This record gives sequence, C-alpha cells and structure tokens, in this order.
Amino acid sequence: MSNITHQDMREQNIKKIFKEISANNGITRNEIAPRAGVSLMTVTTIVDALIKKRVVLEHTDKTSNNRYGRRPAKIFLNADEKKIIILDLTEREFCFVLLNLGLQAQNTFKHKYDYNIGYEENLDLFLNNVKGITINSSNQENEYIGVGIISPAPCIDESEYVYCPRLPELKNINIRHIVKKYFDLEILIGEDVQLAMLSILDMMPEISDRDVFFIYIGNNGVGGAVWINGNVYFGCDGYAGDIGQLSTPDGDRIENTIAFSTFEREAAQYLKKEEAVCPRIKDNSREIVSLIYEYAGRIASTIYVAVCLFSPYAVIIESPYRMFGQEFLDIISSAISDKLVPGSRYKPLIRFSNQELPHAAYGIGLNIREKWLVS
Repeated sequence: MSNITHQDMREQNIKKIFKEISANNGITRNEIAPRAGVSLMTVTTIVDALIKKRVVLEHTDKTSNNRYGRRPAKIFLNADEKKIIILDLTEREFCFVLLNLGLQAQNTFKHKYDYNIGYEENLDLFLNNVKGITINSSNQENEYIGVGIISPAPCIDESEYVYCPRLPELKNINIRHIVKKYFDLEILIGEDVQLAMLSILDMMPEISDRDVFFIYIGNNGVGGAVWINGNVYFGCDGYAGDIGQLSTPDGDRIENTIAFSTFEREAAQYLKKEEAVCPRIKDNSREIVSLIYEYAGRIASTIYVAVCLFSPYAVIIESPYRMFGQEFLDIISSAISDKLVPGSRYKPLIRFSNQELPHAAYGIGLNIREKWLVS
C-alpha cells in the first residue's frame, strides 16, 4: 500500500509545475498540464497560488489570431522576485554566490584567506562581507528565502560539525550557529558532491532512472557520488560514494594524483613564462601532450573502479579538465575500454558537465527553492 499522502502529492505537483514554467518561459496553462502530468484544475490552483506569491507572472495577449479567437495568457517566471544566498565552504577561499529563483548567479564574491588569523576569524570576515553585499543588493523586505551552505564532507552524526581531513578546523566549529549570527533565514547544509549529483539529475532527467557515477576533479580535491536505483548511495562515513578516499597502488590518495593543480604544476615545467596549456590538445608541445594523456589515463583508472563496482550507464565529470573537450573524454573512454574484458560490449556514456555554475551551488539552491515553494 502506498504511503504517499495528499500533502506529498501537492508538493510534487508544485515542484513539477514550477519546473515547467521555469524551463519554458511564456508557457500557457493548457500546455503545462500534459507536460507536468497533472489536471488543468491542478494547474489552475497552483499557478494562481504562485501568482499570489509573485514568483510567476501571467500576461494576457489581447490580440486575436482570427481562427481561434483571443490568444491564451502566457506565464513567465518572475526570477528576480526572491534571492538565495549560497556559501561555499569547500575550500579555504570561501565563495559566495547569490542566486535568483531561476538559479542563475546574480552576484559572486571570493574571500582571500588570511593565514595570519584563524579559520573562524576568516569565516567571520567573509560572512560580514556577504552580509554587506546582500544588504546593498536588497530591493525589498523578505527578498531572501534561505541560505545554502556547501560543505566538503557530511555533518557528523547529524550534528552541525563537519569532519574533513583537508579542512580539520571544521570539526571544531558549529557552522549553522556561526551563519545564524549574520542571517536570520532558513539554513540548509549539504555535502558538495551529493548536491552536485542531485543537480545533474535535475538538469539531465533522461538519465535520472539509470545508474550514474559523478566525479568532481577540482584544483585540489576529488569527490564522487553514486546514484543507484533512484537513490544517492552513502558509504559508512556518510560520503556520497566519495572516490577521493580511495588509494592508488603505491598508497597515495587518488586526489593527490589527478587534481587539476597537480597537473598544472607538472605542466609548468614545460611552459615558458606566461605561456599556458592550449585547450586543443594537439596544439601543445610533445611533453604537454604526453602529460595530458597520462592524466587522462589516471582519471580513466579512477573511473574504472566505479565501472567495476556497478557498471554505471553514465559517468559525468565536473572539472577544469573540461577545457580539453571531447578529445580528452575520448582518451578516457579508450583507456577504460582497454581495461575491460576483451570482447566486452559495455561502454559507459562519459560526459563533461556543461554547467557554468558549480553543480553543488545549483543543487543546494534547488533544495532551498523547493522547500520555500511548498511552505
């Protein structure tokens, strides 16, 4: 027997209808119903409520097309009516992003970490600057609907403390308590790779019912998330299948062998002053090309671990390596194929994330927006 309540159905319908409006500006009520899989009466009830909240606007076209009479009213997302504050604490250089209801970045700010003072003092300076920006950016009362905090690891035992070997200071501070001193708003805290995974599934619904492996390869850290049978998989430490915790055969952590900053450091020895690596692989020197192939091979070995564990339908990579485009993915795909059993017909779909906004920021923004919409 289903445990879905009337309230659950209402919330799901609100999310589906809002998503259709957000993705199709200028859509009509009649068009929303079949796309969202709900009745026209449900569309009318929910759209009227959204108009009352001023998050969508309805414009009536008074012209006629002669054959069918007056054209139906069109519905538009009023994206700038509300704002969402995003605080990315996954690196020491804290990052602030201000999103609108369309989850588009309106403002950004990066904190320059001062190593002469402590972590918590740096965090206070950052939050004070963010507070000033949001005050100056506000056009109306109650414009902000929530604060999303992106953490580099899960909270310990559902507390507000985070254990991350790369940022050990987080284990000793209560993030929510500190942020609450600056913002009297709903606060959500989420792990970066889990949020990124949810973001990708929202933007790529065609793979949401398939098994997916997401890997984030940043300048310093490496993370992974696994989506199996419609759910994010969590390991014993609460990580979303964090591939960065695995070790290489020589005992080094994977994140120390494929992080983009490691590649940049090695590439620098083959570059002249102020020279940069070319996005077109073949336009680089022989040494750089060889290095690119080496790092693509290391990434392929990392992905191969996930391939062996659960044969994902798709592998999504979010990384600065995206600069090398499809050619880099082809190298990875070929290296994975070489590791498979001869004659294997399995070939995962491998793609770079095409999202300019970091997926974790989109993911936490999505969670805050949906929670506010159904409140």
